[in-house]
Amino acid sequence: MFQDFYAMPAIVAFLLALAVALIRNQKRVKTNKGAQLGIAALSSLVDISTANNTIAIVIAGPIAKDISEEFGIEPKRTAALLDIFTSVWQGIIPYGAQLLYASAGAAAVDITIAPMEIIPYLFYPMLMGISGIVAILCSKSSRKSTEQR
Repeated sequence: MFQDFYAMPAIVAFLLALAVALIRNQKRVKTNKGAQLGIAALSSLVDISTANNTIAIVIAGPIAKDISEEFGIEPKRTAALLDIFTSVWQGIIPYGAQLLYASAGAAAVDITIAPMEIIPYLFYPMLMGISGIVAILCSKSSRKSTEQR
């Protein structure tokens, strides 16, 4: 079991590199919404790999800025996407601070619960992720992005 756990960072690093390559490849991302979904995927993968949403935003920020400038996404929208999707995964990953603290807090009052056991009850981060995706899919593409291309 621990062997699989230690292989995870390498797998996530590979997926992250693949996501960056796909997002930067303009043949795959053609629309404003596609770019927003790419930023969401990028920030999600970086957060999953670092287990720290602040670090994930700092790492993904410059790439997201390049993507947003190319597709005419407002900087405040880009910042919101980075914040939303790093927060979603920060609240869900079992090795993140939130679930580890919740498990430790339960242990302090003699309740044994593993972080993985808490995941089915994480309604807020799951709903935040769904809301973020719906907001992207329902957003109107700015005219600026079509005029630039």
